[in-house]
Amino acid sequence: MSSMFGHLAARFSSGAENLATEALAYMLVQSPAARRALNEISTILNAKLSEIRSFRTQCVGQDQAIPDLAGFDHCGRAILLIENKFWAGLTPNQPAAYLERLPNDEPSLLLFVVPPRRVHSIWPDLVVSAARAGLHLPPPSIRHANALSGQVGNRTLAVTSWQALLDRIEAEARASGEADTVSDVGQLRGLCEHMDSTGYVPATLEELTSTEVPRRLIGLADLVQQACERALAAGIADRKGLLPAHKWYGAGRYLRIGGAGAWVGIDHQLWARYGIGPLWITFAPTEYGRAAAVLNAIAPWLSSNPVRAFDLEGNAAIPLRITSYATRDIVLDDLHSQIAELCHLLRAIPSAREPATPEPAEDAA
Repeated sequence: MSSMFGHLAARFSSGAENLATEALAYMLVQSPAARRALNEISTILNAKLSEIRSFRTQCVGQDQAIPDLAGFDHCGRAILLIENKFWAGLTPNQPAAYLERLPNDEPSLLLFVVPPRRVHSIWPDLVVSAARAGLHLPPPSIRHANALSGQVGNRTLAVTSWQALLDRIEAEARASGEADTVSDVGQLRGLCEHMDSTGYVPATLEELTSTEVPRRLIGLADLVQQACERALAAGIADRKGLLPAHKWYGAGRYLRIGGAGAWVGIDHQLWARYGIGPLWITFAPTEYGRAAAVLNAIAPWLSSNPVRAFDLEGNAAIPLRITSYATRDIVLDDLHSQIAELCHLLRAIPSAREPATPEPAEDAA
């Protein structure tokens, strides 16, 4: 899900976890449904907490540790500490100092909220970090697919996912008719999904040792080169004065298609964002790219089903769809047809009097 909050937070991604914490704290303070949802999750995690009367973010203790969010009972004691993470590592205080801060004479909870793919992988990190501080953690009990917990006396250490937490808050809010809370959940969910899709995801041993991934990437790079050569041979593209241009998040080359200048290649960011495929043609809003004219020429593609083009803040982006379960020759034929169709539409764009040279991309390697 895309959201304005997720978009804005991404521009200040170094503080994304703090933004997520403040958003969650706002909901817990403002929404009875959010508080009920948190209480339900605590019960699932085997932590039967007393009623939480107030919440506070960035609560510094005598140990100088700063949990993201603390919940206090009627006596003003912190019986709930929530640490919100996306892909950042643990600090030396996590979890030992945080657990030590919680009371042990009644049930208390230290809850880590992380992306779904990190729920199970973070526990070994917690064990190692706790051991360095002289604290032994038990093996976790699996409460459900997105929740783990372990007991340290009356203190519960637990992990759940952003998705599980927000799903439960949203369900409670809908049942209670809290429309504002449902909207708030959507905004925070947008941020979480953005961070989940753009942050560094720890690689598995299987991924690191598999030859399938590099073979696939090499094959895609070959497809780009072969598709461009075929377009040049057919006269539906021109590369005079243009060179290949690889980027941090992609590999490809510049081509002129019709009356506009394009970049054609593998774009990992657009692949991850839209999930359509790895191959894209993009036009920048420059003298070379002429994106405004391109977007006008392909306007019906922006609202077709499935969508065939995107207006990305004035940049035109067109996915080249790869035929699944097909041989290379069939895939190349289909890619050629897509480029030829695009060329036909862009021929209506008047060519510049002098050949324009593309400006280097900001993320060019």
